[in-house]
Amino acid sequence: MLVFICKLTLFMLPKVIFLIEDANQILITANIIQLEKASERYYIEKGDWPKISDKSYNAEQLELPTQQVKDRAGKPVILDKDGQYYNFDYDKLQSYLEEPNKNSVNYIIQNPVGDVYYIDTKNIK
Repeated sequence: MLVFICKLTLFMLPKVIFLIEDANQILITANIIQLEKASERYYIEKGDWPKISDKSYNAEQLELPTQQVKDRAGKPVILDKDGQYYNFDYDKLQSYLEEPNKNSVNYIIQNPVGDVYYIDTKNIK
């Protein structure tokens, strides 16, 4: 019986891990959609993006061997070499977000277009 349980566990473990990863990606996608909508509303009202500071990152600073910038579908993004990328100021978005959830993921916003991406440091391939 113990052997059966061990085999079943070994058989199911990859499926469970895949489901957890899939659920995490769904959460990230939902957060990006929410951040995009909140950022657009903030921009319409304030004329600027909800960024922490005017210190920006460029593509070269974000494209490191230890991390990947990904879109809402979890696919790697080819960053615009002339683009400017900023960290979010979540305090500025409090009144625009239903339930802010940073879930320890680093989200960034591109200026001037307002695209939202996230930085993946866990699943580097």
